[in-house]
Amino acid sequence: MKIFFNYDKNTPSQSIFFERQLPLIKKYKVTFTRNFKNADIIIIPHTQKQLRFLTNSEVNSIIKRKGIKIIIVKPHKEIDIRLTYKNNLDIFKSLFNRFFKSERDFHFPKILRDLDTTFICDNSRLERHFMSDNWKTLYLPLTYNSKIISKKNLQISSIEQPEIAFIGEITHLIEWIDGIKYLLNKKQFKKYKLKIISFGAVSRKKIEKKIGKDRILWGNPSMDIDILNNQLKNVVFAIVPHQTIRTNYEGQIKNRINPFISQPNDVTKSEKFSCNSGRNHLLSSLSIPFITSPIEDVLKEYKGYPSFLFIENNYQLYYAAKRLQDLELRNKLSKFIRENYMENFSPNHVIRTLFLYIKNENINTD
Repeated sequence: MKIFFNYDKNTPSQSIFFERQLPLIKKYKVTFTRNFKNADIIIIPHTQKQLRFLTNSEVNSIIKRKGIKIIIVKPHKEIDIRLTYKNNLDIFKSLFNRFFKSERDFHFPKILRDLDTTFICDNSRLERHFMSDNWKTLYLPLTYNSKIISKKNLQISSIEQPEIAFIGEITHLIEWIDGIKYLLNKKQFKKYKLKIISFGAVSRKKIEKKIGKDRILWGNPSMDIDILNNQLKNVVFAIVPHQTIRTNYEGQIKNRINPFISQPNDVTKSEKFSCNSGRNHLLSSLSIPFITSPIEDVLKEYKGYPSFLFIENNYQLYYAAKRLQDLELRNKLSKFIRENYMENFSPNHVIRTLFLYIKNENINTD
């Protein structure tokens, strides 16, 4: 079997698949070709550049004539329209995106319906969405560490500067920013600092003004697990936000005066359509316990993980953080998430899932 692929090397989420996962398929006697005409499969991400390639009349004709299969990685479209915690230039870009980016960017050319196309999705919601629109789909989690770090948790008293870690796109940190400030202001966490390793448009000054400049340590994003692990050596636990949730069991006045609320304690959520479990798996490969949001993929993929570590408000975050001061608990959690990652979600496991899908699709695997 021969695969032709192309992607944007400056996009982290594309790099995870094309640089860390896809090369592992070679162990199944798969080869790569630089000429799409010789390929059995073409694998590309969803970008306008790649779609123009597929819809070129000459290319499209060759694909149909030769029966070349198409796999589109990350078929969903994301447009950044966030206005908060940005500098003026990035705010202007977001305003432009809000009013001038076309909704047509979310749709695929009709000509793709005539090709044998599969979408690789990185969360279950997206897979269901495209499947219900009559596309062939495959769910593959975003994981990229083949090497596992067996982190030895330390007594907090032996760490000169204990840290709470956040890794990922800065939008997710902002989802919990009020809760993080609430937590760091608690007496028990006064000596902690927040280690932020992030990417995405952000004004660091605005984040520091919100949380406190002296409470933040900025790290450097890296896909090298050893470099990342070294930056996280003082981390006690991590936070993995996926959504903004406002819950209060006793109810809130603003809910009582809202005509669209059915109960005084209705749950209000704000969640990216494309949020996925990738950051949870990254921390699992580093053996770092985490507090996270109760989203679909994480709940399914971390069965057995303590329910009190899935939080929905600031007090639950504080309660979970207090529980994670226990060294024995952190050691148990590190072992659990590390073994779960190795057995079910490592890049080798992910690429085996892809190969078996290809095999079941009756694509030439010789």
